[in-house]
Amino acid sequence: ESAAWAVGAGLLGMGLIGLLMFVGFYFSNTIAVIEKQGVLQSLRKSMSMGKQHFVDVTGLSIISLFLALISMYLAFSIANLGAGVVYGLVFIGLRLVTVVLYTFQYVLSPVLYFQLHHSSSARKK
Repeated sequence: ESAAWAVGAGLLGMGLIGLLMFVGFYFSNTIAVIEKQGVLQSLRKSMSMGKQHFVDVTGLSIISLFLALISMYLAFSIANLGAGVVYGLVFIGLRLVTVVLYTFQYVLSPVLYFQLHHSSSARKK
């Protein structure tokens, strides 16, 4: 029984660390591309922006994680359908859901970056 608690606590701790890393590095791709910075510089700036706007980025990160889990669930659930027309239709539907989810993720990050960057610039003036 105590081993189960230890495993649960370990998984919870790893999940919390993973979420904090996801929040910290949320803008790293956007910063690297838009500001043309190196890897370490974009990671540092992303971590700084993640700390400054922790609530916004955490909420979006949790939404993105939830959508990715739905996509993974759907992918594993169609394995029991077997080959056939139903499997093909579900597979195509799953691919469309995945496209929408990744588009959401890759469009939302730069949009939020520009909004936060613009509001930070406006406050400095």
